[in-house]
Amino acid sequence: MDSMLCSICKCEYDQSIKVPRVLTNCGHTYCQMCILKLLNNNTENSENKLVCPEDNILYTDITSNEVFPINLKIINMLNEKTNRNNSIDL
Repeated sequence: MDSMLCSICKCEYDQSIKVPRVLTNCGHTYCQMCILKLLNNNTENSENKLVCPEDNILYTDITSNEVFPINLKIINMLNEKTNRNNSIDL
C-alpha cells in the first residue's frame, strides 16, 4: 500500500524513526527523517526554510520537523495492520 510509504525515501512509515508528518499548507506527508534532511539542506545555508518536493510550496522559519503534525490517519492504519498481523499469529 503506497500510502504507507514515504514518497521520498520509499520506506514504510513507523512510530519511532519514520514517523509520518504532514506539511500543513499543501497536505503532503513525508517521514520525519526526510523532512529533517530537507530542512538540514537549507539550515546549513542559514535558511530556516523547507520546500515541498511535490508542489514547491515554501515553508519559512522552520526550525524543526516538530512543527509539522503527525499524520494520525497513517498511524491508525499502521496500528490496524499490526493488530491484523498479531491476530493471524494467534
